[in-house]
Amino acid sequence: MDRKSIDAWAAPGLEIKAIAAYKGPSLPDDEDERMRTVCCAVQNDQDDPVLSSICKLVCSLLRVPTAAVSIVEKTRQYLKSAYGSQRNIIPRSMSFCQFTFLTRLPVVLVVEDAQQDERFANNPLVSNSQNPIRFYAGAPLIASNGKRLGALCLMDSKPRKMTEEDYRVLNSCAEMVVRRLEAATHTEVAKLGTNSLLRTLNAFKQAIFLCDVASRGWPVLHANDAMLEHLGMTSEAEINKASVWQLFQAAPQSEEQVRDGFMEHTSQLQRFTVWLQLKDKPHSPTFQVLFKPATEGSLDPYTPHIEVPDGIQKNASAAQDLPYYFAIVQSIRPTEGAAQAPPAASAEAWRQNFRPLDEGLQTTPKLETIPDMAPADSAKIKHGQGAAADKAASSMGEVSRAPNGAAEREGGAGASSGPHELAPAKSGKLESKERISSMLYQGPSGKDSAMEGVNSEPKKEGKKMGCFGSRSKAKESSKPCVIF
Repeated sequence: MDRKSIDAWAAPGLEIKAIAAYKGPSLPDDEDERMRTVCCAVQNDQDDPVLSSICKLVCSLLRVPTAAVSIVEKTRQYLKSAYGSQRNIIPRSMSFCQFTFLTRLPVVLVVEDAQQDERFANNPLVSNSQNPIRFYAGAPLIASNGKRLGALCLMDSKPRKMTEEDYRVLNSCAEMVVRRLEAATHTEVAKLGTNSLLRTLNAFKQAIFLCDVASRGWPVLHANDAMLEHLGMTSEAEINKASVWQLFQAAPQSEEQVRDGFMEHTSQLQRFTVWLQLKDKPHSPTFQVLFKPATEGSLDPYTPHIEVPDGIQKNASAAQDLPYYFAIVQSIRPTEGAAQAPPAASAEAWRQNFRPLDEGLQTTPKLETIPDMAPADSAKIKHGQGAAADKAASSMGEVSRAPNGAAEREGGAGASSGPHELAPAKSGKLESKERISSMLYQGPSGKDSAMEGVNSEPKKEGKKMGCFGSRSKAKESSKPCVIF
């Protein structure tokens, strides 16, 4: 490395001699193929406002000061987007994120105290910086052909510990970053892969948003471009933390579920499926939406599986601490009258005209444990150790996938019901005016909102709005509440 390059890359407070002297790990065996993927998937090093908003979101969800999207090139690492830190460029030798390339299976790199970790104690970013890195966690950014582009990383100047559920939220956000990076170049990246791809084109068309189910009205924290298009919006700023129930209303076949508030599901971080329409638009499409906890660590079957190191503590109160759900549009019925549940007699005709976006997906890109890996080698994954051994065992690009016909990863199968299993809407009389009145949601405008056509009375004193308040209030609520 020449002196000019070192001068250009030196961050404030770093000594040039320390930068030149520090040597990082050797390059992975598939470095040339990886670099072709990086050049194809990442078109430029300019900041992306969407990626910056994801970094800000991660900092808010996980309560860390700094998050960044790092891209690792042949001789340098640069932060394409960041929150809590300036975008900068450093020599690759100093990169923490490159260590996420060294394990055969994708694993979150966790460094709870860099000064106590022999891999990083002498790194100039730790030993010579004015604002040293003490804590680091990085989820690898895995392209559709299996190559790793960089990492979505968290940093802090103080040592810290995080839970397994925290890292699974980080993994889900890393997948959102990759889909944003590859959105315009997926076809080109696909040409670089020889095996079946980890994502299909449907993955980039899938509408997704993230919401907080413990807060009043379920505020939307983030929405991807596909979801914004359905909402008739051009930028995420237009949502401005609008609530789910300001944007949507329950379709008739889901009214009973929505009235109940999904309290049993959200209090136990369980999945649930609901049918929604755009608010105040009776002829809008009907969306079948799967709500799944962000702590599951994957968005959908297209998401490459990223392991969390062994020994990371679980969070027994994750439902209260991380009450965040990804909402994934599984299918859309845009025809007129879509709000009506299909009668049993015409179920077959309905199936022919109503296909989920991911129907026909037979293979889930689950990364399995390599059969010939010795127990000792498997244990080395803990906290990112054993990188050299993993590297020697196999080349980077090899992954093991689930057999044809495999269901979603363990814990996810059978949690959602597709349109083929939808039962006709239940018939019956509306509940009494007094009961519906007691379940009203008092909106921000001060006006009561309830089912159309019902003359509601003011909310009675002393009733708890459990599904819009804190989790503790939810437990106190003796009656469900209307949230649409």
